[in-house]
This record gives sequence, C-alpha cells and structure tokens, in this order.
Amino acid sequence: MSPHVSHLQTYPVKGMRAVSLCQTHLRALKAFPLDRKWALLRGEYAGDGLATSGSASLLAVSYLSTPTSKDMGHHSSKTKFHQMITDPGMASYHVAVSLDNDNDDDDDNDIITIKDAQNNSVLLTANLSTDDGVKQFEDFFAEKGRLPSATHRPRLVAAHGASFANVGGAPDEHAVVHIVAASTVKAAGEALGDPELDWRRFRPNVLVDGTTEPWEELAWCGGRIRMGSVTLEVDEPTIRCPATRVDPSTAVVDASKERMPDISLKRRFPDLEGDIFGRRTQLSKKGSYLGLYARVVEGGDVAVGDDVVVL
Repeated sequence: MSPHVSHLQTYPVKGMRAVSLCQTHLRALKAFPLDRKWALLRGEYAGDGLATSGSASLLAVSYLSTPTSKDMGHHSSKTKFHQMITDPGMASYHVAVSLDNDNDDDDDNDIITIKDAQNNSVLLTANLSTDDGVKQFEDFFAEKGRLPSATHRPRLVAAHGASFANVGGAPDEHAVVHIVAASTVKAAGEALGDPELDWRRFRPNVLVDGTTEPWEELAWCGGRIRMGSVTLEVDEPTIRCPATRVDPSTAVVDASKERMPDISLKRRFPDLEGDIFGRRTQLSKKGSYLGLYARVVEGGDVAVGDDVVVL
C-alpha cells in the first residue's frame, strides 16, 4: 500500500482535543484551517486593556514573529499560553466548532462547544464572535477549568488568519502543517516499551499510513510532497516537547521516564539524521524528533484516503 492520508486533524483551541475532518481546503502560506485559532493566554501576559477582538491579530503577529536568531517560524511564545505541558487536564476537553465555513478569516459565527471527553457531557457553548461569548468562555476556565498552573484569570485570544501553533503560525510568513507517519509511531512505541503508543500524543494535522519503513519520511525534508491537490514544502523534522508525555485518552502524564517520547526517543534512536532548513543534522544532539513540519506552497483540497506523493 502506498503512503496515504489516514487522518486529518485540527485543534481549534490550543491544548485541547482535536476535531477530525474527512476533507479540507488548504491555502498557500496559511495555517491548517481552524488549527490553534484560539488559545488561553496566561493572565499575567494579558496587560491592561487587551481586547480579544480587534487587537487579536496584532497579538498574534507580535507573539508569532520569529526572532532573527532562530529558524523561520520558531517564535518561542509557548510559555505565554496555557497548554498541555503545564495543564495536562486540557486534554480532557473535546471541542466542537461549526465547520460551515472553515475560512479562519471569517469570524461572524464562531460558535464553540466544550465537552468533557470522559462522559461527553456539554460543559460550555459560547459564540466567540461576541463579547458576551468570550466572557462566558473565560469565566468557565477561570472558575472551573482544569488549569492548575493558573495564577491569574486566563484570557481568550484569537489568531485571525493565523495559528497559535508552537512552530509557525504567523500569517503569510510561515504557517505549518504538522505531518506524522504511523509506521514511525509504531517503531517508537516498540522502542519505548509501549507497543500501543497512541499517535494522537504527537498532535499531527495529517497522519500518513502506508510508508514502507519507519523514519522514511525524514528523507522528505528539503523537498516537496503532494497530498490530494495540495503541494507542501517540508522544512524540518518535529522536535518533541513534554506535551507528548500526556496520554490523550486519560489526560494523565506518564509516570515512567522511559516512556516519555521527548526524553527517550533520542536515546533509542541516536543515529537518526535529518535536514533542518537544509542543514544536515544528527537529530539526537538537539533533542527527540518525530514528525515533520511543512508549508503549503500550492493550495488545494485534501481528503482522507488521498495518496501522499514525493515530488
């Protein structure tokens, strides 16, 4: 079986569970539709007078712009938000969003529903295009949200036309699509003593099945691939962070360091090499890697079942 798209996922609220898609439309130099469109900004970074609407795009640009000392897209703003590293309980929230229009620039009807993933009960429904809806969302997470690291009231922010992803996300600069290969996850799980390792730990937008060998996808770095009618340029492998320690089914952090992908993958696969923006690198010297970051260079449609072709 040739490489093909087996899952498409978007994460409307940073740190929370994914919404699964059957198909979507990707635009050149834009983020994956609805991906990390919203985030809970840590209250200590909110500042007086921060408005969720109006200033949100400026906020996204300032937080997602890349320092000159870093590779394109590496903005280092993750610590300003509530996310799974500090608040693993966020993974226990299901998110449902109206997908009538998946254009992130259209904010006229941003109705979002938060559910408890364990029992599917509805915890909150709010229209985030209104001030009342934003306040309702913030009130819930300030009073009842599973945010143990919070010291101030969290503020909801929106990255209009962009994304609060850990890498990339800046509008028209370096919005990324995160790709993971199922065969590599399987090999990683066997090496970590967890043969049932859940690919959802790695929070990809695209899961690719049917690759011949684990880590085969590292050879795509520096080149282009096509999925459906979309062409992407693959820039680098994905360095893994402590969020991968969180079991996506239970929102519980691994007790064993040997099973923590961000710690153990570099030990189990010390000789892996990959290109990071054209620089050949022994990956274990920088960290643990699994997955790819790619940019959309020619927009189009992609659906579950589409072939993934190396160009």
